[in-house]
Parts: sequence; structure tokens; C-alpha cells
Amino acid sequence: MARIGVITIKPMKKYRGQFIGTRFVIIGIPLIPLQSYFFIGEYQSIEISLFGKQVARGYMFFISIIALILSFFNLKNPEFMLGRDVPTAVSGLLFLLCLAAFVYFGFLIGKMTDEEKELRELYGLASEINALPQYLGPIAANKIAQSLETRLQAQYNIDWRTVLQSGTYDSELVPLLFTLVGYKNYLSPDPTLLAAFNKLRAEYKALAKPTIDDTSIWSENF
Repeated sequence: MARIGVITIKPMKKYRGQFIGTRFVIIGIPLIPLQSYFFIGEYQSIEISLFGKQVARGYMFFISIIALILSFFNLKNPEFMLGRDVPTAVSGLLFLLCLAAFVYFGFLIGKMTDEEKELRELYGLASEINALPQYLGPIAANKIAQSLETRLQAQYNIDWRTVLQSGTYDSELVPLLFTLVGYKNYLSPDPTLLAAFNKLRAEYKALAKPTIDDTSIWSENF
């Protein structure tokens, strides 16, 4: 009997136990995406904008499974789908293409770059959430930016723009400033913010791991 109900497909962009998941209405296969979440832990999450790559992955993964099964039967019996006049080589090629689609949409799509991992490492060290702001969408990213501004004001009694412009911040402020500026630049891209973000990133990397090589990837044990 086909499964009918609601299911959360996860994980995507998983790093340090945090990842994206998307809830779908399912009738045998995912049909309607309802909401995406960023999971801080297995049972703790925040609502984010619908994550398009995971929606596409959900659809295409199940389509590739069905296509793989059909192409397998066609490989065994060429008349099953393509007709008896089709050469076996064509059926074999179709099967390989469906297998490749299954592997890509099941395991490779959404794979992170070294830069993504490095940025998530830095964001995670600064706060409990290691998401890149573009994962979250503008509404969730703005809420996090506002909470960081409030934290800087309450804990250090500073205005972040003023200390950036004057350069009067110390190393203690670098992680929070880096994270806040990263989120602010996502929400309102600006060359000045981007320059500040890159400067803070270099300072933060030096503080967090003095021996890091810019072309290397940080160890999972770090």
C-alpha cells in the first residue's frame, strides 16, 4: 500500500550534526513541499525559506528510482518499455543513465565546497548555528542578525557599524562581528560590508586556527 501522509526529507548540507530538512506531503512519492527547516540538532530546528535544491532533489531522487527500476526491467526484457527492435546496447545505456541520476540526486547533489565548510566552521564557533545565511532565506537570516545585534548591544554596549568604521574592536568581538556582517551582507549586499567581512574572516581564521592554510580544509576534529 502506498504511503500517504507527511514526511520530512533530510539531511541536506549536513555539517557538524546540523543540516537542512524539508517537509513534504507524500502519496507514495513526495508531492507537495510544505516547509524547510534548519536542524541545529536532531530534534531542534528553525523554520527557513523553502530550500529549492532539496525540493528538486526530493522530486528527482524518487523519479530516478522509478526510472532505474523501469530501465532494469527493460534491460531484462527489451519489449517491456522500448520495443523489441531496440538494441540491447541502448537499453544498457538507458539503465546506466538512470543509475547515474539515482547516484547524483541521492548522494551528490548539494555536496558542500571547501569554502562552505570553512565558513560554517567559523559561524558555528561564533554561535550555536553553523548555517550559511543563504541556506536560511531572508526572514530567518534577518531574525538571527537582529539577535546578534541585540547581543552585541547588551553584552558589549556597542554599535557594530561604529566599531567597524573606526576599527576599535578587539579580538573578543571578531567572531560575533564576522557572523553579523556575513548575515547583513547577505540581506543587503554592499561592497563596504563585503570588504569588512573578508577582513574579519582573515582575522577570525588567524584567531581560531593560527596555522590554517588558505587552500586546505579544516579537520573534522578541529
